[in-house]
Amino acid sequence: MSSCATGTAQILVTSKGDNVIVVVPGANSKSNDLYIDESIAVLEKLHIHTESPLRVLLCQNEIPIEGSVNMMRYCSNVLNMITIFNPAPVPASLSLLHTEREKERERRQEKEREQQKHLIYNVCPVVLGRVCRPRQSLPLVT
Repeated sequence: MSSCATGTAQILVTSKGDNVIVVVPGANSKSNDLYIDESIAVLEKLHIHTESPLRVLLCQNEIPIEGSVNMMRYCSNVLNMITIFNPAPVPASLSLLHTEREKERERRQEKEREQQKHLIYNVCPVVLGRVCRPRQSLPLVT
């Protein structure tokens, strides 16, 4: 690992408050089982040989998920630590999936609005038990 550059990330925020995190993973993406085992050993030594034992482990998506799961499992079960997983940065594949789901949801909502317009303006309404004449289609004012 020492021959790899460290990772970096840039957080870009729009004027509307939306953000995008651009990640260059570097050494983090190269972590493997041996590196995770070495990291667990370091955590164990710090936990046991310090005046105040470690209490919380926070993992994020900067390293492969398998490594985070192994570290959290060990720290929780063996060292009795609180473990927290922050799923950031969100992998691009999930981000794109979310975007497609949002578009599909918006399409369904638009279709439902169109159907509601049809029901409101094209179906003969019944008011107080009397049938009224059907109305002409009118644009829905929102």
